Amino acid sequence: MRTFTDYDIQALIDNELNYEDSKVVRNYIQKNKDALKRHDTLAQQKRMLQSWWKYKKST
Repeated sequence: MRTFTDYDIQALIDNELNYEDSKVVRNYIQKNKDALKRHDTLAQQKRMLQSWWKYKKST
């Protein structure tokens, strides 16, 4: 059985996975509530950092 890490979830969020790997990680997240929570947290952090960076560049 494969072990999934934050790096796998981050790669999914950053759209760095190929189609097949993306499907595998998405399937894992859908079946694991802790992984889903971690995905949501990392996705929110990314949105916040993007917003901050956009603001910082405009000032």
